[in-house]
Amino acid sequence: MINRETIDKLAALSRIELSEGEKTKIAKELESVLGYVSELKNAPKYEVNEDEASHINIFREDLTVSGFEPGNFTDKIMAEAPRSDGKFVLVKQVLGEKGAKGSI
Repeated sequence: MINRETIDKLAALSRIELSEGEKTKIAKELESVLGYVSELKNAPKYEVNEDEASHINIFREDLTVSGFEPGNFTDKIMAEAPRSDGKFVLVKQVLGEKGAKGSI
């Protein structure tokens, strides 16, 4: 059970000021959240064999869709860019030193 002292400590740690109504509301909401979290303790647990888990490939092969090969639309995209330099779109500098490659 979340008591008023716990709410006061959390408010102090968070550096927020709460009215009595807000404290009551937050106490109820925290009870609800903690109740849900405690339900997760009862969730089924699955054993994983460490030898098998270490050999699972979590990456996939990069696949291309027919007609959408890399570079097919580069010229069209570059033609739409306001400013470009070869295969690079020139944009206003946001970071780094002025005059760096690719900055306007």
